[in-house]
Amino acid sequence: MTHTGGCQCGAIRFTIEGDSLASGACYCPDCQKACGGAPAYAAVFTADQFKIAQGEPRMHYVTSETGNKVGRAFCPDCGTPLYGTNDSRPDYMPVMLGALDDPSGFTMMAYSWASTAQPWHDMKDSIPTFDKNIPPEAFT
Repeated sequence: MTHTGGCQCGAIRFTIEGDSLASGACYCPDCQKACGGAPAYAAVFTADQFKIAQGEPRMHYVTSETGNKVGRAFCPDCGTPLYGTNDSRPDYMPVMLGALDDPSGFTMMAYSWASTAQPWHDMKDSIPTFDKNIPPEAFT
């Protein structure tokens, strides 16, 4: 399966070959800031599945609570969040579902950083919830 996506203004385009490893929502404070208060809805792929087809995203880096360098790619023209990086897991690439041309086939498999979700965030009881990061073994 091939997934395509990009930013709202069309300056950035990307392709992803193959299926995702997982999909979910992250409620960490950094994701909430990057998404305007909402969680970050993302599908996780391997880095080698993902290719930039057009344009050059801009990156913003923060140091996570665990000391990892975490990057967020976005369009420098329109600001659309695109994907993330984490130096502790360079083989994984979370891609923002809103940046995909057709995100309708993805379902929420887990919630991460639920301990920092706002009281008005609705989470389904039937979806696995983690107080902080989803453990790596959850992706296998």
